[in-house]
Amino acid sequence: METSPSAASPSAASPLTLGRNGRTPRTLRNRLASAPMERNYGTADGYITEQYIDYLVTRAKAGLGMVTTEATYVRADGKGRTHQLGLHTDQMVPGLRRLTDALHAQGALTAVELNHGGRTAQSAVSGFQNLAPSPVPCPTAGGEVPLELTASQCYELVDAYAAAARRAVAAGFDVINLHGAHGYLIHQFMSPISNHRTDEFAAPEFFMNLVIDAVREAVPDTIVGMRVSVVEGPADGISAEQQVAIIAKANLDKLDFLDLSAGSYDAGEWIVQSGEWKPGILAGYAKAYRRFGLPLGMAGRLNSPEIIEEVLSEGTCDFVSLARAIHADPAFVGGVLRGERYRPCIACNVCIDNLGLGQVTCTVNPAVGRSRVPVPTPAVRPDSTVLVVGAGPAGLTAARELAQAGARVTLVDQGSRTGGQFALAERMRSTPDFHRFADWSTLENERLGVDVRLGSRVDTSDAGALARDFGADAVVIATGGRLPAAGFAGGDSPRVLDIREWLAAHPEVLDGGAAAAGGATVSNGSAFSGGPVAPAASGGTADSGGSAAAGGPAAAGGLAASGGPAAAGGSVVPEAVTIWGADAVAMSVADTLASLGTAVTIIGPQESLAPESGRRAKILAVPRLEANPRVRIFLSSTIEEFDGNRVRISREGVEDQWVEAPGELLVSRSVLPVEGSATVEAWESGDSVAAIPVAMAGTVVDPSPAIVSNAVKSGYDAAQRIAAALADRPGIDGTEVAGNVPVRRSFSAISQRSGDPGAAESHPAGDSAPIALPPLGTPIRRLGLAQLSLVGTAPPDLVTIAGQAGFDFIGARVRPVTATERSYNLQPGSPMLRETLARMADTGITVEDIEFLLLDGTGLQNGVDQREAWLRMMEAGQALGASTLTVACADPDLDRFGDHLAQMTQDGTAYGIVPTLEPISYQKVQSIPQAVELADFADCKIVVDALHFNRFGGTWAELEDAADLVPMIQLCDGPATPPPGKEGLILESRLERGVPGEGEFDLTAMLASFPPVVPVSVETPSGSRVAAMGELAWAKQLKAAADSVLNTPAFTWSTS
Repeated sequence: METSPSAASPSAASPLTLGRNGRTPRTLRNRLASAPMERNYGTADGYITEQYIDYLVTRAKAGLGMVTTEATYVRADGKGRTHQLGLHTDQMVPGLRRLTDALHAQGALTAVELNHGGRTAQSAVSGFQNLAPSPVPCPTAGGEVPLELTASQCYELVDAYAAAARRAVAAGFDVINLHGAHGYLIHQFMSPISNHRTDEFAAPEFFMNLVIDAVREAVPDTIVGMRVSVVEGPADGISAEQQVAIIAKANLDKLDFLDLSAGSYDAGEWIVQSGEWKPGILAGYAKAYRRFGLPLGMAGRLNSPEIIEEVLSEGTCDFVSLARAIHADPAFVGGVLRGERYRPCIACNVCIDNLGLGQVTCTVNPAVGRSRVPVPTPAVRPDSTVLVVGAGPAGLTAARELAQAGARVTLVDQGSRTGGQFALAERMRSTPDFHRFADWSTLENERLGVDVRLGSRVDTSDAGALARDFGADAVVIATGGRLPAAGFAGGDSPRVLDIREWLAAHPEVLDGGAAAAGGATVSNGSAFSGGPVAPAASGGTADSGGSAAAGGPAAAGGLAASGGPAAAGGSVVPEAVTIWGADAVAMSVADTLASLGTAVTIIGPQESLAPESGRRAKILAVPRLEANPRVRIFLSSTIEEFDGNRVRISREGVEDQWVEAPGELLVSRSVLPVEGSATVEAWESGDSVAAIPVAMAGTVVDPSPAIVSNAVKSGYDAAQRIAAALADRPGIDGTEVAGNVPVRRSFSAISQRSGDPGAAESHPAGDSAPIALPPLGTPIRRLGLAQLSLVGTAPPDLVTIAGQAGFDFIGARVRPVTATERSYNLQPGSPMLRETLARMADTGITVEDIEFLLLDGTGLQNGVDQREAWLRMMEAGQALGASTLTVACADPDLDRFGDHLAQMTQDGTAYGIVPTLEPISYQKVQSIPQAVELADFADCKIVVDALHFNRFGGTWAELEDAADLVPMIQLCDGPATPPPGKEGLILESRLERGVPGEGEFDLTAMLASFPPVVPVSVETPSGSRVAAMGELAWAKQLKAAADSVLNTPAFTWSTS
C-alpha cells in the first residue's frame, strides 16, 4: 500500500541543473517541484501573507527541490482570483523577497509563474474590463464579453510581462515560468476558440514569442521556462499535434525548460484530473516534446512514489510538478525521496472547487486553507485517555489527531470496519482514489496504537457514563446525523428505502458490477461520509469521468458501461431504480448504477444535480448522466405521493404529474444534525456525576453541507478542542489554548483565572461535585489588552507593552473611529504591519480582534465604500492573525443593517474573520437580545462590554442565553449610576472608564456567565491616568487589576 513506508524513488532524489546558452545554471537538489497551484492565500491587493509564506516554507522544509508560488498576475486587469498573488507593481517586491529569502534558507530554488487572465479575468474580481485576443467570452469564468485587444494594447501587455519579470528577479526568484496553458492569455492567442484575429496576432505563436523575447531581454541571466497545455480539451480547440507544432515555432533558444500540463477553462477536467484517470496521464503526450531538447517538467496525477519513479526513470520528464499531493501533505516529499509515511491525496478536487469560493482547503488535510497559519494541536497530559464514538471520517480524524497529541484513544463503532458508511463511497464509480483515505487511516490507527473496537454499539445519551465505562478523560461523539423521512404519502411502503441502507444491504450489486466490467475494481466514490448512524454526501468528491463519453482518456480501473444489467456469480444488477433526491449521493449512486446498465430515474427538489458539489467534482458525472438515454432526471420537483408503481411529482407553475417509478424507490436526502438543542445539550452539558470535556463532530452536530471535507474538518476541530482541555501546560503566563470545547460545565466556586477549586470554598457534601474544566492548574482565561486602553499607542508599541505587562494578546484598531483618532496603517505590505508582526514574534503576543466599524446605513465609512472598508480591515486582520472584527450599529434601519452584517460575515469567511456585533448603550443596537437576533440572522457573533452591559441594563439570564455567541468579553469598571445624557455616555465610553475591580460593576458574576475559556480583553481608556503614569505603568496596573477580578471565586452553572 503506497501510504505505508515504501520504496523511495531513486530517480527523484538526483539533482537537476537548469540553464542553457550561457545563462548561469541553477541546480535543484532533487527532481520534485511544486506546481503553480493557485490557493487564494494572498491579500485582495495581491500581497503575500504570513499564512502563504508559512504554507510554502513548510513544503520547502519537507525537501522540495523547487517551490513555485502560483499563477501571478502581471497587470491588475489580468487578476482572476480574489486573493491571487500579483507582480503588477513594485510594492509587491518586499513581501515576496521575504518569501524567497525564507525558501532559500530551506535549500529550495524559488519560482514564480507570470500570468494574465485575459478573457478569464472578470471585472467583478479585477475591477477592470477584461481584455482578450477576440471578444469571445469564457462562460466557465463568468461569461463577461471581453474587449478585443488592439495591436498596441497587445504590445503593452508584452511589456507588462517583462516588467513583472524584472520585479520577480528583484524579489529574489531564481526561476520564471511563463503561463502558456490552461486557457489564460498566452494560450488564448494560440487557440482557435479564442483567437479570431486577422492581423499578425492571428498566428498562434506570435504573442507567445513576443512575451518570451521581452522577458528574456528583461532578465537575461534568469532561468525562464513556459507552461504548456499538451492538449486543450474541447473538440474545436488545439489538438495534441497542433500544440506540438505551435511549440516548434517558439523561440526555444531563450527558454530553459518546458513545464507540461493540459486543459483549459473549457475543459477543466484536463487541468485537474479526475481520480478515474490513470496516474501519469500526460506521459504519452510528453514524449512528443523530447524532440525540442529542453528539460521537461510534467504534471498530471503524479500521486505516488511509484508513478514518479516510472516517469523519471523512463525519461518521460526531467522533473515533476506536484500540486494536490503536496497540498494534502508536505510529507509526500519524504515519501518520494525516502519512502516515509504520508497522507494521500484522494483526487476529490475539493481544492480546485474552493478556488472560486475562498481559500483552497483540502478534504484529507484539515489544517490548510483555514485563513490562518495552522495552529498545532497541543500535547495532552501524560496518560490522558479519550473515547471517540463513531469511526466515520470525523471520528477517524479526531482519533488520529488526539493520538498524535499523546492521548490513549479508544475508537468504537457499531460497523464491521472503520470508515462508517464511507465504505460504501469507496465502491462508487466516482473516484477510485478514495480508498486511500481509509487505508491510510487504518495504518495510522495501528501506528499510533488507537484501540479500535468494531461491532460495538454504545449509548451516547450519557457522556459521563460512557467516560466511566471506558475510563476516559474526554469523549468525542461523531456518530453521524439523522436520516430524514421520505416526506411523501406512501413513504412507508416496503419499496421505499434509504439509499445508503439499500447499498449496505446489497453489496452484491456492486460486486456484480465489478465482474460485469471485466474484473475492474470498483473501489471509488466519495459522496458519503459520517459515522455509522448516517453518512454524509461529499460535495467535493462526486466527480467521475475518464470515459470515452466524456471525451477523456481511459479510466483507471473504473466501471465499464453496458447495455443492460449484468449477472455475476448469481448476483444481478437491478434493471431499474428510482432515486428521490438529487444530492451528491444520488448523483454518485446513479452514475455507478447507470454505468452497469441500470435504468435510473432521479427526482429531486434541487435545481441542479448535486448542488453541494463543486463544478470539478461533477464535471464528468453530470454530463454522463444527462447523455445516458436510460437516465431520466426531474429537477425542481417534489414527490408528493407514491402508489407503489408511480410517483406524483409537483413543480412550481405546472400541474402535478404522475411518473413511472420502476424498481426500488431509494431516498437520498442529506443527513441532518441531531434534532433540537436538547439532545446536543444532553451530550455536552456535563449532567453526569463526572463532568468531562465532550465535543461533537461531523454531521451529528454540523449543519454545514454533509460532505467529507466538512466532516474531516469537524473531527479535526473537535480534537483540537479536546486537546486544549487536556493540555499538558503547567502555569499561566503565555499559554495559548488552541480551541474552546463547546461544552458548559458545572463548577464549584472556582478561580476564573487558575481553575483551581481549592481557591474557593468547598462544595457542600451531598450535592453534585462537578469538576472544573480544564483540569487543575490549567490556565483558563487568556487576558488581552485592548487598543482603546492605550488608543494613542501605535500597534507595534502596544505589542511590546502588552508583553512587558504580562498580557497574552492585544486587540488592534486597524481603522479609526473618529476623525481625530490616530490612524494606523496595518495593511499588508506596510512598514507598520511588518514591525508589528516582528514584535509579535519576539514577545509571543497575538492579535485576537480588530476594530472598529460603525455602520450607519449611508454605505460609506469616512467617505469610503463601507464594504471596501471592511474588506481592507479584514485583509489587515488576516495578516495579523486576528479572528474577529468588532462592529456596531448606528443604522436606524435594522433590516438593512442585518443585510450588511450578513454580507460582512460572508466576506469574512475568505479571511478567517467573523464579525462580532457589540451592543452599545448609545447606539441603535443597545441590548443583548437585539444583538443576538441580528447575529443569528447574519451568522456572526457578539461581543459583550462590561460598561455597555451595565449601562443598558443587561441581565444575567441574557448573558447566559447568549454565551455560545460570545468569543470575547471586554472588561472595565465604573459607577452604578450612569452619566447624564448620550454625550455623557459617549465620553465615558471613549475617554474615562474605571479600572476593573475599583467600581460598582459585578464583574465576577458577569464572567461567571461564560465558559472559562472565553478570553477577556481589558478595555479601559483613561487619558488622564495614562498621561500621569505612562503607558507601561498603566498597562501593568490594568493587568494586576484584571488578574484580581479573574482570581475572585465565582459560582457558575449548576447541574442541579
